Amino acid sequence: MAKPGIADEVAVLRFFEQGPIEKAELLYRIVREKIEERLRNEGDGTNGPRSASAPGKKRQPAQRTTPVTEVPTPAA
Repeated sequence: MAKPGIADEVAVLRFFEQGPIEKAELLYRIVREKIEERLRNEGDGTNGPRSASAPGKKRQPAQRTTPVTEVPTPAA
């Protein structure tokens, strides 16, 4: 059984493929404007937190808590 989100997306696609062209064009323009608005607002905090893999986020290396000991090399 398909997930509800997937079924909704399929229904939307079918509407754009098979629905009245006038309504599909109108909804397309509305959706395009909303997407463009989201893209403009992406970095200003209005669309929730950005993912940890977003550019600009650098991972800090872990700090060692134990001293590093040198391993002696065998004499040849």
